[in-house]
Amino acid sequence: MVSSLAIVDKMRAYLGGQMDLHSFRECLVASHLEMQKEKASPDSGAADQDAARLLAELEGRYAECSDEIVSESIGRRRVASLIAPTPQSAESYLLTLFYAAPSGALHLNAANASGPFQNTGNSLNSQSNYRDPEVVPS
Repeated sequence: MVSSLAIVDKMRAYLGGQMDLHSFRECLVASHLEMQKEKASPDSGAADQDAARLLAELEGRYAECSDEIVSESIGRRRVASLIAPTPQSAESYLLTLFYAAPSGALHLNAANASGPFQNTGNSLNSQSNYRDPEVVPS
């Protein structure tokens, strides 16, 4: 059965550079054909509707690239937006970085932080709020 998680894995492979656009397209076509076979089978259960919607969206993104409406780099960003939409807050920005980045590629530090984290300064208090319950203040 074609699942949306399997399709997202292929998307991550494409976005991470482990697969080129042509190979990604072949995976999409194979998934689409498998889904059509599952729908035609009398003993199959309901097809994964999320996977069907995701495949339809990806077909559109691929068409934009193959028809040279957008460049492949813009197409990649549009594919990535299907996994994690454009962040609206600092929290969602971090979640987007964590889930959209290829495995092992996320190493946040002051040198590579961008977007809402630029020039924020060090406004955090470095003193710990932890108090050991065994120690009685004198």
